[in-house]
Amino acid sequence: MTIRPSSDDDESPLEGGHEHAGEVPGPLGTPSPWCNVCGRDSIPGSYLCPECWRLMHRVESRRDEQGNPRHPDRPARLNALRAQWDPMIEAFRCFYSDIPLVTEPGHRRSATWEHRTPRDELSVVLVADLVNKMKGDMTDPEFRRLVAGLARRFAGGVFDEDDFPPEKRALPGR
Repeated sequence: MTIRPSSDDDESPLEGGHEHAGEVPGPLGTPSPWCNVCGRDSIPGSYLCPECWRLMHRVESRRDEQGNPRHPDRPARLNALRAQWDPMIEAFRCFYSDIPLVTEPGHRRSATWEHRTPRDELSVVLVADLVNKMKGDMTDPEFRRLVAGLARRFAGGVFDEDDFPPEKRALPGR
């Protein structure tokens, strides 16, 4: 992993480095020598490094209400990647727990895409795989209310039945 040192007279995009994290030199997808999320060297001809590219281009296997393949909203995902990148630890942080995520699949802390509002591509954030599985198809407020209710119960209190989310209709492709 290479992060270029900053340069005072940064005329060329080839000079400098992590200070460019989050910048987009042109329209989405315009090639850049540095990753527009984390500032590391990008893949030649891309605007992302290999790690960010893998997260951005995760294969989407889910279907919409009509049974058609879903298409990720790339600008929404790019915004989430930028917002959740922590340059101090050089890792992404889970939206809900703030723990550092790993980008390799197969771990409880693996970075996965989560829809804060189910099926709304504009609401995507990165979360730990375990948290994503816990949230299921709940909305963000439903999930937060359930977790708070469970925390009260684990602390010796009473679980309020109203904290349990309502049943959802089954959707095609789920």
